[in-house]
Amino acid sequence: MELSLGRLSLIFLAGLLLSGFFSMLEAAIISQDRHRLNHLADKGVGAAVVMRGLLANIDELLAAILLCNNLANVVCATTAAVFVAKLTGGGDNAVFVSTLAVTFLILVFGEITPKVMGVRHAPRIALACARMVRALLVVLRPVIFVANFFAGGLLWLFGANRGGGAGGAMNIAELRSAVRAAGAGGGEHYRMLDTLLAFSEMPLEKIMTPRRDIRGVDLDSGDDAINRAVAAFPHSKLPLYRGGIDRVAGTADTVEALRAMKDAPMTAAKLRAMMRPPHFVPAADTVLRQMEKLRRAEINAAFVVDGAGRVVGMVTLTNFASAIIGTSAMPANIAPDARGGFSVPAAISLLQLSQLLPDADWPETSATNLNGLILEYLDALPESPLCLRLGGLCIEITEVGDRAISRARVFADAAPDRSRYNSPEL
Repeated sequence: MELSLGRLSLIFLAGLLLSGFFSMLEAAIISQDRHRLNHLADKGVGAAVVMRGLLANIDELLAAILLCNNLANVVCATTAAVFVAKLTGGGDNAVFVSTLAVTFLILVFGEITPKVMGVRHAPRIALACARMVRALLVVLRPVIFVANFFAGGLLWLFGANRGGGAGGAMNIAELRSAVRAAGAGGGEHYRMLDTLLAFSEMPLEKIMTPRRDIRGVDLDSGDDAINRAVAAFPHSKLPLYRGGIDRVAGTADTVEALRAMKDAPMTAAKLRAMMRPPHFVPAADTVLRQMEKLRRAEINAAFVVDGAGRVVGMVTLTNFASAIIGTSAMPANIAPDARGGFSVPAAISLLQLSQLLPDADWPETSATNLNGLILEYLDALPESPLCLRLGGLCIEITEVGDRAISRARVFADAAPDRSRYNSPEL
């Protein structure tokens, strides 16, 4: 049947539109967020369930889309050649020019533009076309089988394994990168999730209450001292020991102890009766692993010990929760500095300090608080005033006590005024 120039134009236009549609669909499917898709499918969204089933056999899916896309491109090229032959009589120059023109049109309207649209609107396009693609797969399955048979033979010939995919579960580092990318525009819940993922590598000593800050009750101190200590205790879990923290006896519930004091003064015998056995955890273990272990054992407090069995700190559910949500009890005497930093007590934990200065470039350290970080680098108790620069962290030591640094000013990526100091910058 002889085709008129008008009909050839319509066929060419239809082929170009189909080429763009399948290019857009291919880009949308490849750019699909599998985790979001699984979430929608688990919620019962029908199109998401269909698309997840299609993506389970990605070979057939891509073969069907590429088959239709290439068929549309061939129709465009053939139709254009026939159109030019009818119009000009089939001259070599005309055919060559038409080939260049068709290539440009397919590149712009059949590849680049639709694929950009497919990537930008991947979820909407993929879900809208899911059922249509499933029907297309049913129709084209015999052709796809033959094409995949020959493609599989070529892959085998070149030693490629078609069964190995690039997908699979993400490791912790990849998951943290995904969370940070998703939360780049801000959002407290993204920060909390990133902190929780960081716990998989963070040692327990980073969030524990250090040994020097543990307050408890000495069972050998006498009933009067015990009664006063319990009455003034500010935390929910009461550490109990004999003579010193290294001789831990157990823990008691502060609320339970205070209720018992309504009837009669607290005594060592009463505390022993309500005491729970102590639980010890290694300081080098990760926060996430110990958090899960304590949750399963229904333990609310544990003592952190080093390799020699010496108590170096204590963790409670409050430590875990406050580290995740970033509202750990900050020392009361923190003052913002006019230059964008903070005047802080040196006993502040590095975790709390990182919440004050989230953009600081932190140095590698095994210390848990600011005092330990400074002493780790100086190897001696300094004399104030002194200025240090550790990584991207600027520290001005302002007060030093008999045994430890008392207070410092801390800045992120800000040079201090060293004209007031005689000590050189490290």
